[in-house]
Amino acid sequence: MAKKKDKKKKKTQGPDILASAHNIWLAGLGAVAAASEEGGKLFNDLVERGKGVEVRLAEPMGRAGDSLRGTVKDVQQRAGKTLKSIEGAVDEQVGVALGKIGVPTRDEVAALKRRIERLTRDLTGGTTKKKPAKRKTTAKKAAKKTKAPKKKAAKKVR
Repeated sequence: MAKKKDKKKKKTQGPDILASAHNIWLAGLGAVAAASEEGGKLFNDLVERGKGVEVRLAEPMGRAGDSLRGTVKDVQQRAGKTLKSIEGAVDEQVGVALGKIGVPTRDEVAALKRRIERLTRDLTGGTTKKKPAKRKTTAKKAAKKTKAPKKKAAKKVR
């Protein structure tokens, strides 16, 4: 008799599984239909809610933006001051290093130039106007300048 009960169970399980699968299928189709019908309504509802939140957050966000801009400006100013300080320190150290190896400073060169001009003025009797230097020409350029120009053929008169 055990065999007869097993056969009955198999026959009754088959239709139950098919019915369950069909119900799952129908539930899925229903979910898709509900989502397509309610999706537009839900989207519009979310847009309206978003507008309300945006209005409530506009002022705090504006204050935060102003604060951030002020902080950025402050940081930029401090960075500029620090950069100038570093540039000054580097210039000073380079000047010290150049002085140690005997390179004259800009002021020393300017003073020397003034002294040379004064000495030149004293030696020339007060005129320090420079004469323009003659331009050197190469042998080829000199040869071109010395060649006689070609004579043009005379025009025929009719």
